[in-house]
Amino acid sequence: MASLFLIYFLKALRVEWCKSRARAMRWTEETLLLLEEMRRTLQFLDWQANFWVERANILEGATEESAVNLVGSCTLVPERNEGLRAYALRQASIRNHLRNKFRSLWHAVPASVVSVIGRDSKVVVDLSPELVKKLTESASFLQY
Repeated sequence: MASLFLIYFLKALRVEWCKSRARAMRWTEETLLLLEEMRRTLQFLDWQANFWVERANILEGATEESAVNLVGSCTLVPERNEGLRAYALRQASIRNHLRNKFRSLWHAVPASVVSVIGRDSKVVVDLSPELVKKLTESASFLQY
């Protein structure tokens, strides 16, 4: 009877170990995906800011004939051109501000991930040096 209990207990223990290992592996994958999403968000905001700066630069030297493709009208008076440039530069400024804000907010994320693992005694995940290196490399985009 005791040996039967021990067999079932060991099977249950193996199942729980497998579940815990799967959770740890998912956590690692989610952490890497999160860092990639953060990198892409910053890259996209940078692209958008450059897009709006380019639009403003194009409008700076635009004449009535050359602005047809930019604004859809061939009556581009200087005041309207100035307003369009101001709008484009404002959009670029907003994107730059968002990118800088996100970068400053996210700067400590990789270190937090590693330090939480190290100080929480309930966490059974052991970060291998390879994984720490991978997390650090994945978060290199946060360096100023």
